Amino acid sequence: MPTIEVSSKKLKTVEGDRSAFTPKISNPAKIRVFNTPTTMSGKGFGQPQPTKIDKLVESAVRYCHKRQPEALDKIFDNLPVKLNQQVLDGTVAALKKDIDSLSWLCGYFASEIVRFVD
Repeated sequence: MPTIEVSSKKLKTVEGDRSAFTPKISNPAKIRVFNTPTTMSGKGFGQPQPTKIDKLVESAVRYCHKRQPEALDKIFDNLPVKLNQQVLDGTVAALKKDIDSLSWLCGYFASEIVRFVD
C-alpha cells in the first residue's frame, strides 16, 4: 500500500475509496419557496415576481388615487367573482391609511350598486 509521510507520521490511503473526500451533509440547505413565480429577468434572478392579483391591486390603488372610475370598471367588470374579492380585499388593505381614497372607493362601489339595481 502506498504511504504518505506528513510531519513524521505515516498515513495509509486506500485506493478507490473516496469516502474520506466526500462531504457529509447532515443538514441540507433550506430553500425558500415563494408563492410567486421566479424569473431570470433584469429585476434579479430568483427574485419573486408580483402575481396577477398583486398587479391588479396596484392598478386599483393607483386608479383610486387618481379618481378614475372607468379604469376601475375595466378591472372589476372583467374578473370572476373570486378574483374580484381578492382584488377588493387587497385594495382595501392597501388603502387602509389613506381614508380619502378609501372613502372614494366606497362611493364608487355604492354608485355601481345603485346603477346595477336601477
